[in-house]
Amino acid sequence: MFKLSGSFASRAELDKAQKTSITLQKEINSATLFVKQIEQGELNITYPGVDEDSIDPMSLPGSLISMRNQLKQLNKTETQRKWVTEGLALFSEILRTNQHDLDETCFQSISNLVKYLKANQGAIYIVDKEKELLEQKACYAYDRKKYLEKTFSFGEGMIGQIYLEKETLLLLDVPENYVTITSGLGEAPPNSIVIVPLKINEDVLGIVELASFKKFESYQIEFLEKLGENIASVISTVQTNEKTQELLRQSQIQAESLKSQEEELRQNMEELSATQEEMQRVMKEIQDKEQLLNDLINSTPDVVFVIDHEYKFKMFNKAFYKNWTEYKHDLQVGDSLLDSYKNATALEVDKQKQLWDRALSGEFISQSESTIIRGETKYMQVIYSPLRDKNNNISGIAIFSKDVTEQEEAIQNSEKLLWESQQQAEQMKAQEETILQSMEELSSTQEELLSKQKEASDLIERFNLAAKTTTEGLWDMVVPSDLNIDDNTPFIWTDNFREMLGYKSEEDFPNVLHSWSDLLHPDDKQRTIDAFNKHLLDYSGNTIYDVEYKLKLIDGTYRWFRAVGNTLRDKDGKPIRIAGSLIDIQAIKDTEELKKQLEEKVKFQASVSTDNDSVFLENLINAAPDEIFTLDRDYNLISYNERFYKLWRSEGFEIKTGINMSLFFDDVEEWEHHKEFYKSAFNGENFSVNLSRNVAGEERFYNVVYSPVRSANEEEIIAIALFARPLTEANTPKTLIM
Repeated sequence: MFKLSGSFASRAELDKAQKTSITLQKEINSATLFVKQIEQGELNITYPGVDEDSIDPMSLPGSLISMRNQLKQLNKTETQRKWVTEGLALFSEILRTNQHDLDETCFQSISNLVKYLKANQGAIYIVDKEKELLEQKACYAYDRKKYLEKTFSFGEGMIGQIYLEKETLLLLDVPENYVTITSGLGEAPPNSIVIVPLKINEDVLGIVELASFKKFESYQIEFLEKLGENIASVISTVQTNEKTQELLRQSQIQAESLKSQEEELRQNMEELSATQEEMQRVMKEIQDKEQLLNDLINSTPDVVFVIDHEYKFKMFNKAFYKNWTEYKHDLQVGDSLLDSYKNATALEVDKQKQLWDRALSGEFISQSESTIIRGETKYMQVIYSPLRDKNNNISGIAIFSKDVTEQEEAIQNSEKLLWESQQQAEQMKAQEETILQSMEELSSTQEELLSKQKEASDLIERFNLAAKTTTEGLWDMVVPSDLNIDDNTPFIWTDNFREMLGYKSEEDFPNVLHSWSDLLHPDDKQRTIDAFNKHLLDYSGNTIYDVEYKLKLIDGTYRWFRAVGNTLRDKDGKPIRIAGSLIDIQAIKDTEELKKQLEEKVKFQASVSTDNDSVFLENLINAAPDEIFTLDRDYNLISYNERFYKLWRSEGFEIKTGINMSLFFDDVEEWEHHKEFYKSAFNGENFSVNLSRNVAGEERFYNVVYSPVRSANEEEIIAIALFARPLTEANTPKTLIM
C-alpha cells in the first residue's frame, strides 16, 4: 500500500477559485477598456459595472476613477490657462492697432470682450478727474454697438463705488431693476455681473462692466483683471498722446498767432516808415522855407528885432546883434529891451514905452527917428509892426530900423553919401562873413539830420530782414519722477530749434538741458530758469510758462527769443511731460526799438513844427516895411512877402512862385540893365542902390539891397534876396526899379 504526502483541494474550493479568477479577469478587462478610453481622451467615460459614488477608493476601479478625475481636472485647468493666454494675446494685438482714438479703443475693447467671454452685454467707463466723473465711452450687446450716454460721479452707484474701492466686484444676486438684457424676444435681468477696475499702479483710469445669463468663472475674472492693466495702459497712452497733440496744437496756434502779429507789426512799420518819409519830406520843406526866411532876415543890413508884451527880446537878426554888442553887453533871447535905457530919464523911458504899447495894442507905426551914436547924429526909418499868432492874438511887435542917414545927408552932400555907402558896403561884407559862419552851423545840423535818417533806414532794413526769416522750434522733456532736473537731464530739441541757433546736428547740440541753458544771456539766465521751475512745480497748473530771453548763437552773438510751454500732469498735478516752442522775436524787438526811436523823432519834429517858428518868421517878413523877394539863377521868383505881392498885384500883375522877372519889364533895354544888378549879386557882391519907379503917375524912390543866398555848404550861391525900402524923399536916382 502506497502513502501520499501534501493536501488536496476540494471541489468547492476549486469552483470558488475559478469564479474568483473569472471575476478578476472581468475587472482586468474592464480596467483595460477604461484605461484605453482615457488614453484616447475620453475623460467623461464612466467605469463599467460599478457605482462610482460607493466604490472603494483603494480598489483598482477606485484608483482608476481617481486617476480619471485628476486627469479631467488637469485638462480643465490647461484649457482655462490656454484660453487666458490666447485671450491676452488676442487683445494685445487689438489694443496695439487701436492707440490713436480713445473712443475707438474703448469700442474695440468692450465689443471683443463681450464676444470672447460669450457675455450678453458690456460697457466701458473712462475717468474724468477734472469733472470727477466716470463717463460711458462704449456699450455693446448682441453683436451691435449701443449708443448710450451715462455718467457716474465718484462714489455714485456700483460703478462709482468700484472706482473708490479699486477692487473687482462679482454680482450673482443682481439687484432688481439694476440692469436688464434686452433682445428681440424680450428682456430679462442677468444672472451674473462683473465690474472690473482698469488700473495702473493703483491709479484707476476706467471701469469695465459685463453682464451675462451665465455665471462668470474665476479664471474669466482673473483674465479680466490681467487684461484690465493692459487696457488701462493703452488708455493712459492714448490720453497722453491726445494731450501731447493738444499741447502741440496750442503751441502751433500760438506760433501762428505770433506770426500774424509779426506780419501786422511789419505792415504797421511799413506804414510808419511811409509816414516817416512823408514827415521828413514835409519837415524838409518847412526847414527849407524856414532857412530861406532866416536867410532873408539875416541878409538885410537893417536892424530887425521882436519884443513881447514885457519888452523882452523874442528874436533879432544878425545886424541888430552886431550893433547891440558893439555898444553894450552880450545879448540873448529873453533879455529886456529896457536894459538899453538905463541911462535915459524916466520921461524918455515912458515915451518909448507908450510907443511900444501903441504897437502892442495893434497900431502900425512908421516914423523917422534920430539918435546920437559916438557923437554923430544918425537918422533912422523905424517901423513898429504888430505880430499875431495863429489865433490872431497879438504876441509881440516887430521893429524894423533902417539907417537912412545917408539919404538925409545925400541931399546936402552927395560925396558924403557915396562915402557912407562905401562904409555900408563894408558893413555888408562883415555881415556876409557872419552869414557864412551861420551857414556852416546850418550845414553841420543838416549832416547830423542825414546821419539820423540813415540810422533809421538801417533799423528798418534790419527789421524787414528779421521778419522774413522768422521760424519756430519745438522742444520736449519727460519730467523725471523724482523731479531731480540737472544739466544732463534729457531734452528733445528739434532740428528747427538747433538751426535757429546756428547748429546742425545732435553732435554739436546734444539732447540735454545744458545745451540750451548754457546759451542763456547772463542777464536772463536766472530769471528764465526761475520761470521754468515755477511753472513746472505749480501743481495747480495756474502758472503759465511764457518768457522772453536772449540766446547765444553759434557765432557768439545774442538774439531775442520767446519760449512758450505747457505741462502734462497726473491727477495730483505732478508734472509728467513738458513741451513747447521757441519763437524768434528779434524782429519784434528791433521793431519796438525802431518804433521807439521813430516816435521820439516824430515827437521832436512835432515839437519843432508846433513851435510856429516858420509861421513866426513868415509873419515877421510880412510885417517888414520893405518889399522883399528872392530869385533863382534863372531870375524866377522863389518867394515874396505880402508888401511885394500887394504892390504888384495892384498894378495888374499875376504874382506866383516861378514867374520870371522879365515879365515885369516892357522895355528890353531896361530889363537887361536890371539883369546886370542880379548878375553882380549872383557873383557874390552884397550892395545897395537907390532906384525910382512910376506908380500911378507918381515918381517913387527906393533903396534896394542886393544880397546873395548861399547853399548849406556855402560852396554855391543858390539865390539872391532883394530888399526894396521906400524913401521919404527923392535923392539922385540911378535907374528905375522893376
